[in-house]
Amino acid sequence: MPSVPKSRKPGRAAVNTLRTLLEQHDHIVQEIDGQNDFGEDLHVTFTEDGQVTGDMIKVQVKGGTSWRRAGGYGVLVGHHADTWADGNVPVFCVVHDPETGALHWANATKQLLRARRAREALTTIAVSSTDRLNDASLAAFVLQARQYANRYQGNQALRVRLGEMAGAEFEASCPFRLKVARAEPMSWRVSV
Repeated sequence: MPSVPKSRKPGRAAVNTLRTLLEQHDHIVQEIDGQNDFGEDLHVTFTEDGQVTGDMIKVQVKGGTSWRRAGGYGVLVGHHADTWADGNVPVFCVVHDPETGALHWANATKQLLRARRAREALTTIAVSSTDRLNDASLAAFVLQARQYANRYQGNQALRVRLGEMAGAEFEASCPFRLKVARAEPMSWRVSV
């Protein structure tokens, strides 16, 4: 007979708690099937006043006391660093503490990009114990997540537009490193 892993119960409780909170506030939550889980458990599309906004984030959800760290919680980055930092949708980490029932969150994409700019390799996403997700704080979280998603998507669009203007394609991991150089030289025209 197959056995159920001990991590299944806290993991499912974490996903269910977060999904319930978001859905109670009319946000659209799509759960990723376990066989297709490559570092993200949920896709969340935000709504505002009953209208779908189109603003979306991905969420890696963790549950259990094993994620506790000094000052909060930590989610291991593992081999997800590039996909969490360079995808076209930002990734957030949410940890559910079963002893307190609280959800805590962090913007994984933002932390990874900040570490990259500092030329550091981030191994753990720091999740502060003060960044809680509940009925009272959800609106502020949604606002921050939507603003970041819009800014993040704007950065991606800017990278594409700059590449088009330069006749080059930039690598996803660094907007200043050329992937393909322009075939013909650029000419500049100055009008006085």
